[in-house]
Amino acid sequence: MKTDQLLLGPPGCGKTHTLMQMVEDALAQGTRPEEIGFMSFTKKAVEEARGRACARFNLEHKQLPWFRTLHSAAWRSLGLSRNDLLSMEDWRTLGQTLGLSFKGADAASPDDGILIAAVGGDGSKYLQMIDRSRYRQCTLEQEFNDAEDYNLHFSKMKQIHETVTSYKSDNQKVDFADMIELALDIEPPRLQLLLIDEAQDLTPLQWEMVLHWRTNAERVVYSGDDDQAIHRWTGVVVERFMQVTDNVDILSQSYRLPKLVL
Repeated sequence: MKTDQLLLGPPGCGKTHTLMQMVEDALAQGTRPEEIGFMSFTKKAVEEARGRACARFNLEHKQLPWFRTLHSAAWRSLGLSRNDLLSMEDWRTLGQTLGLSFKGADAASPDDGILIAAVGGDGSKYLQMIDRSRYRQCTLEQEFNDAEDYNLHFSKMKQIHETVTSYKSDNQKVDFADMIELALDIEPPRLQLLLIDEAQDLTPLQWEMVLHWRTNAERVVYSGDDDQAIHRWTGVVVERFMQVTDNVDILSQSYRLPKLVL
């Protein structure tokens, strides 16, 4: 029987400790390490969890193949390589075609968390808006209007989007938003336990991936704190986090802050 759980708590209340206890309980019940997923939008959260799990349960990194950022999990499930990703040379070619600079557009890796193009050239602000529209699952026009940056032009934004989309199709390349979108079209791995950490900072598109993976997971736990949603600029909708399930557990005791500060 599939079960969902929302784990809420402020900083220092033991959310990661609680998640690791869930991992321990699952292993004790005979679940194989490769049947456990731990995902977050940030590399830092995943590395901390994987490090704790390896140390606590005497495991190697390769035994936890689904302790990954969402983009990295999509990357692995799709069987992609670095050559499939738009490279610096690709962005240089696109820049020459469009008469713009996309400096910084290739700076991230699949293991990183926040994968909206860095601002480093005169074309990167347009890329940011295009990426945000995809992560928000809204139209280009809505994103352009919401951004209210009157130094930019919607016709140019649309041209960039169409040119980049055509280039990727012609050259069989993908970008980071593509990874999430493409992962929605393939069957996710079968997991006994799927833990989603820092879920308050997931965008609507990332939520689509999480809910897609949920279909092949026996138990899913969403962990986070709605008061710590610090990446709203990427298109985060905190209400998706708070309304994901009615089965809610609250960790109210902080073990990090002194009593006077708390």
